Amino acid sequence: MYYALLVNGHGIDTPGKCSPDKQIREWKYAREIVSAVYSRLKDEPNITPIIVVPEDKDISLSTRVNRINNYVAKYGSNNCVMVSVHLNASGCGKWMPAKGWSIWTTKGQNISDKLANVFYNVAIHLFGIDKCRKDMSDGDPDYESNFYVIKNSNCAAVLTENFFQDNKEDVQYLLSAEGFNNIAALHAEAIKRWFDSK
Repeated sequence: MYYALLVNGHGIDTPGKCSPDKQIREWKYAREIVSAVYSRLKDEPNITPIIVVPEDKDISLSTRVNRINNYVAKYGSNNCVMVSVHLNASGCGKWMPAKGWSIWTTKGQNISDKLANVFYNVAIHLFGIDKCRKDMSDGDPDYESNFYVIKNSNCAAVLTENFFQDNKEDVQYLLSAEGFNNIAALHAEAIKRWFDSK
């Protein structure tokens, strides 16, 4: 059995983290995506999805990592992936020009880069290459930063930035049925492909 550890970003008590018009709040949207991914994976015969943060309130990064690594210790690092779901932003409460989907891993090359490649390839298919941001400076399309949750998870771990909540075009896409369904489908399909490859 394989385990998809699904982590939603932020919480209801996290300040900011919303579109300038307040139509989208990151904590709520991320939980809706994680719930939709869970629903898409729960009937897969070889995959057990787990929502790591079922609470609406923000849970500390260290607590999130402890929960993740408890599952990894129980089920084995080769049998787990961790996916942290977020929305991007480039400004301080104003509409901004930056837009598009992206995926993040930690600095350096490791198994998470391979997982990120699977996500990116599915994203291109679902969103189109013009909606996908990439950083090819190290030869692959993921962005890299030592975000606490992905750096300290003891399994393949990625963080998705699912479009910009402060870009008008991206917000329209996020609020559309097509956008929501494609984002959920991306996560479920990439996780299935990853485990199928094993």
